Amino acid sequence: MSEEWRNVVGFEDLYEVSNLGGVRSLAKLVKSRGGALRPIPKQAKKPSLTWGRPIVWLWKNNQSKPCSVAHLVLTAFVGPRPEGMECCHYPDRDPTNCTLSNLRWDTHKENCNDQISHGTRLIGSAHGGAKLNDAKVRKIRRLRKRGLYLREIANRMKVSISTINYVLKKRGWKHVK
Repeated sequence: MSEEWRNVVGFEDLYEVSNLGGVRSLAKLVKSRGGALRPIPKQAKKPSLTWGRPIVWLWKNNQSKPCSVAHLVLTAFVGPRPEGMECCHYPDRDPTNCTLSNLRWDTHKENCNDQISHGTRLIGSAHGGAKLNDAKVRKIRRLRKRGLYLREIANRMKVSISTINYVLKKRGWKHVK
């Protein structure tokens, strides 16, 4: 795939983004302290990672703005984000891969489904804040079927009543049968 560059939407004549996920500033003339104009050549922008995703800071009118590289690529090559859609990475599970072939606009639900199929969505005991595991969730559901009160179950499992309710109403731990 050959690299193609397009203007960054909203930053035309200042920055370009490529279909391979590169971002660069365009050549420009700037005033030096003495008032003389000096040329600044095209320069690649090095993204930083925020929550594991590449972000670049773009400047316009003496103000900076953080921009997702993936969002810049999609906006430049596919078009503006449709209502109710978000930037999704597929089929590659690497969130730093911002090539056009790895991106699409899609719904939040489809993005979550991608995370599950990629194994990158932290559910159940894989989540760092989990107080339960699959076996405890099954036990909670068995105890409730036997007629125990929520408070009794919460005391046995050493969690809050709201956590028990969360499990029983299947707002969480849906994957445990």
